[in-house]
Amino acid sequence: MSIPLENVTPLLRGFLATYRPLFWVSMIDAFGLVTNPPISSESVSIDNPKVFYITLSAVRNLSLSTKARAAFLIKDAQALSMDSFRDSASNPQHPLYNTSHAALVNGFGNQVTQLRRIYGPVHMVNMCVLFIDFSNGVRRSEYFTDFYFADDLARDYSTQWKPDNWLEHLKTEVAKGKGWHRDDVSFWE
Repeated sequence: MSIPLENVTPLLRGFLATYRPLFWVSMIDAFGLVTNPPISSESVSIDNPKVFYITLSAVRNLSLSTKARAAFLIKDAQALSMDSFRDSASNPQHPLYNTSHAALVNGFGNQVTQLRRIYGPVHMVNMCVLFIDFSNGVRRSEYFTDFYFADDLARDYSTQWKPDNWLEHLKTEVAKGKGWHRDDVSFWE
């Protein structure tokens, strides 16, 4: 790797901006919102937020000339309850154990308060986290970036486009390195 560590954060932000709609589609699918509309699902409520946790790896030969959209690959992605994510910050036995998660959990609590002031109490708020443990051959550092997804519990996603396998679709689309947009998928920012 021929990239200074301080250049990883801007690449990660550009990567998130490029693939955010794909992450949303994958997240609502992983949360079961496409097959089980939130109004009728016990697994989704304003009191049971979820975390969509995406683990990244850097592409081979990452350099300063690599475009953000092609800088990373998806190693894994999974849906967790907020309780499980909170546990990952303090329990060494948790598969995603990382003490840095505590700051993300605290940030989520603050964000929920702000979003509920804006959108009202009927909205669910969930979090998406992108994580990479990166080494440039000289130094190593962990990077996190997150965003929040707030929506009305009555929204029905059952008519939303749904790939056959959301994780494989997510990995495949990101591996193309071209960005992602579909006219038949409607999200807002």
